[in-house]
Amino acid sequence: NPQSPIPHSFNRWLVPMAGGPNSPLAIKLLPALITLGNDPQIRLTQVFKPSELKPDMSVLEQAIRHLMRRRKLSSTVVALPVQADSVAEGVINLVKTEGYDVVVLGASREGLLQQAIQGNIPEAIASGVESTVILVRGAINT
Repeated sequence: NPQSPIPHSFNRWLVPMAGGPNSPLAIKLLPALITLGNDPQIRLTQVFKPSELKPDMSVLEQAIRHLMRRRKLSSTVVALPVQADSVAEGVINLVKTEGYDVVVLGASREGLLQQAIQGNIPEAIASGVESTVILVRGAINT
């Protein structure tokens, strides 16, 4: 008898922000996505280098404001920065230590997620965690 798979849970959401064009898209889709869970908790995070003493929180603050407009969400969202040497490492460590069920990533072609320099960050995160990873990418304007 093949064992039945453990049902996926969609209650603890981690949304790393990088300020690229797809971060706002991920935030727009979140209210619909989290209906997959029963009692969803959302953490927005941004990875800062340990050397950044005063991280710029404007991207996180903007995202929180956007989500807070949806009253149903207000109690379930927190925004906390995390410090790590790389985005992938910061996100993977958070998922492992805090036990997030789902990671929502805005795929980006610039900014923090510059693939040429740092490799493919969404791929690194997806292969580094056991959680469900949802990759959000907007239409590429040509």
